[in-house]
Amino acid sequence: MKATTILTVCLLLFIGSVFAQSITIDPAALDLPRVTSLPSCSASTKGRMVYNTTDNKMYYCNGTAWINTEVAGPQNAPAFGVANIGGLNIETSGTTIVPFTTESYDIGNNFNLAAAGVDPNTFIAPFDGIYHFDAYVSLNISGATIISSNFAIIQLLVNNAVATQASYIPVANSNFILQISRDLKLVAGDKVKVAVFEDIAGAQYLKMGALMCTFSGHLVTKY
Repeated sequence: MKATTILTVCLLLFIGSVFAQSITIDPAALDLPRVTSLPSCSASTKGRMVYNTTDNKMYYCNGTAWINTEVAGPQNAPAFGVANIGGLNIETSGTTIVPFTTESYDIGNNFNLAAAGVDPNTFIAPFDGIYHFDAYVSLNISGATIISSNFAIIQLLVNNAVATQASYIPVANSNFILQISRDLKLVAGDKVKVAVFEDIAGAQYLKMGALMCTFSGHLVTKY
């Protein structure tokens, strides 16, 4: 009886060892849905992850936007620098979103240029954090009559609402510079754009070029 019991225990241990060895976890075998373009992201799909074969990156849905899963560190903290070469007429008493068509750098792939099908001319924050932004545009004012109450404003919009702005008194017959440098506290998925507003009579010309219309930003710190 004792020998039978010992044999049974040994057999069970052997079988358990065989099954234990047959179960392995491969950390490289995470199989995500493969897509060529990101689907819609909403509260109902929050937490979903996909692999985008177009840019070879993984994304997760935070409930409002798809976020690149690349972890920010000293070598790859989100940062971008964009510009526009050309020009644009802007109307009186209206807000104009400044378009950006060329990219100097976009670490993390978080800025959508003017040609993007969704959220053009927009930086989308990949993480909760403090971000620093600099914007610079040149407004050509020629042949316009300037009165004391006229003004021009450069704005940073967050989710299409004015987050901060800088106001300037225009100078007649000049290339009038508008610039802003600000820190903003953002949450993942927040969308940042540059806008210009002016109340000068008649349409004015927004000059653009590598040194005349620029927008840059980077992550200062997460929180």
